[in-house]
Amino acid sequence: MPLALSYPNRFSAAALSGIGWTTGLPLSFLTTRQISQVARAVRTRGTFYATWPAAIEAGVIGMAGHNLTTAGTWRVRGFGADPRPALHIDFTLGIPAGLTCTRASDARFFGSNGLLQVASSNVARIQHDPVTRQPLGLLVEAAATNALLWARNLTQPAWTKTSATVALTATGIDGAANSASRFTAAAANARVTATHAIGGSRVFSVFLRRVTGTGAVRLTNDAFVSSSTVTLTSAWQRFEIATSGAGTTVGIQLDTSGDIIEVDFAQLETGATASSPILTAGTSATRSGETITAPPGGLTMTGALVVHGTLVRLPAASRSIAAITDGTAGADIRVTSAGVPTAEYGLQAAITTAPITPGPFRLGFSYATDNFRFSSNGAAGTPDTSGTASTLAATALFLGSATDGLSIIISELRGFNAVRTAADLNSLTTAEFEHVASYDSGTVNAWPAEWVSGTTAEERAGVRGTAILSPGSAPSAQWWRIDLVDSANPAGFVEAGRFFFGSRWRPTRGALSGARLGYIDRSTSVEADSGAEYFVERPLPRTAEFNLAIFDESVAMGEALEIQRQLGTTGEVLFQWDDGDTTYQPARSWLGRLRELQPLTCLWRGHWQASFEVKELL
Repeated sequence: MPLALSYPNRFSAAALSGIGWTTGLPLSFLTTRQISQVARAVRTRGTFYATWPAAIEAGVIGMAGHNLTTAGTWRVRGFGADPRPALHIDFTLGIPAGLTCTRASDARFFGSNGLLQVASSNVARIQHDPVTRQPLGLLVEAAATNALLWARNLTQPAWTKTSATVALTATGIDGAANSASRFTAAAANARVTATHAIGGSRVFSVFLRRVTGTGAVRLTNDAFVSSSTVTLTSAWQRFEIATSGAGTTVGIQLDTSGDIIEVDFAQLETGATASSPILTAGTSATRSGETITAPPGGLTMTGALVVHGTLVRLPAASRSIAAITDGTAGADIRVTSAGVPTAEYGLQAAITTAPITPGPFRLGFSYATDNFRFSSNGAAGTPDTSGTASTLAATALFLGSATDGLSIIISELRGFNAVRTAADLNSLTTAEFEHVASYDSGTVNAWPAEWVSGTTAEERAGVRGTAILSPGSAPSAQWWRIDLVDSANPAGFVEAGRFFFGSRWRPTRGALSGARLGYIDRSTSVEADSGAEYFVERPLPRTAEFNLAIFDESVAMGEALEIQRQLGTTGEVLFQWDDGDTTYQPARSWLGRLRELQPLTCLWRGHWQASFEVKELL
């Protein structure tokens, strides 16, 4: 059998960094020998960097003590230059310390419970997907006014009912009972409509869900001169219809008599895309625009700024998405009213890329004297090779110049104190959000597919798997990134106990006949006078005992004897009963130690035999 012993574990010498890990179960727990002492991410995705003083070889990479399910994956990347940002803010993890929000009114957003929430004035908002409840990022909006006088209560006279009955009996998108309207069609083509005085570009938005019926539901922004048919489900959905034409009436129509729907937060505002819901109750209401400022985290004015997020609505003029300043000069990532991303440094280096539309965006700006680059969604603009950059420290970081209608959600921002290459900047503005790697394992299943398909859930329960990567040729790098992803994990988080980075020894002849594989039972029992037995059950570590015939003296001295010298009985060894097997790999591969050291036996000149026992670490 192609047995493999990998050593030494170089992971303990790595410095670990990353955000989004539980305070009580930090990344430092990965450096301890107790595999049961895990580091835990705060969600079902965990990312960290491991950095060594110099490049290390990784012929084998292992992960022990993880909680990833059969749907979980991991990925390992090595880099030739330091990929770690000087400033890293992931708004899907929450609002960082020191962030300041200036907004004169309250504002609404969807919280982690999937319901509409209210943020008081000067309180920043983290928007969540109301269906999946996943955090999307920091919501930053310009001022907007809802011109409809009653956003939720369609029983009011401001709403005209035609062949329709309306009652304020529905539970709204905020979870409040009797806060939204139930609309019943008393005849075909039943309507509720409201008039307004907004001309030009405007958008009508409304939350709807179906109660009964299957007939068409239509929305209008021009008194039903034209209309859009929308498809409802039993869950709340937001629909919007924009126009720049004539018309002073918005409305909802049910084509079929007897159909019932529920309606909440009807809104009419200027622009082409709806902003967050604005409550009205008898008069129009305005949500104030907001300004977000965050600590610059030691950024200098030479480096790079990369921001990922979602463009909700375009501004009426060129406005900032993210910027840093030293008080005079500034690096600024902007978007124009036509959706053209622009990078500016003071009044120079105005680099543009292809237009973007409302939806996800990924923008990166690298800046230094005579070296300005800009990339949008993986595509670069024309570099600017002239101009002076400040060498001072940044004094402020601004997120979203929320004026002229701009609305954005910023999910993640990274700042660097050194320029990025064109290839790196392009890569940083893709979904990967990372530098170009010198080694990339790709996304790998945490559990081999062959083992999963050949076992039942009951057989897999309790198996302490060790995920293993065996690169074809051992990569060498100083900076490494590890990603764990398991969106279906019922625990709601991912965790791991220990990682292994080392060199692989694969004895040519493998183990001799008689190799033994099994468990060590550490449980204890006490027998009462009656004969009844009581047990203290303890985890069962695995063990393997085997002999190796080595007919090459350099291997005997350079590997078999050397592994004993380097590890003793306390060092870590990654054991694989069969390094080419995936059918049984989780059952017979583990991170362990040599249980005892046994002298090599010289069979005859140049021919040796080595005996080993590898006990699993818990």
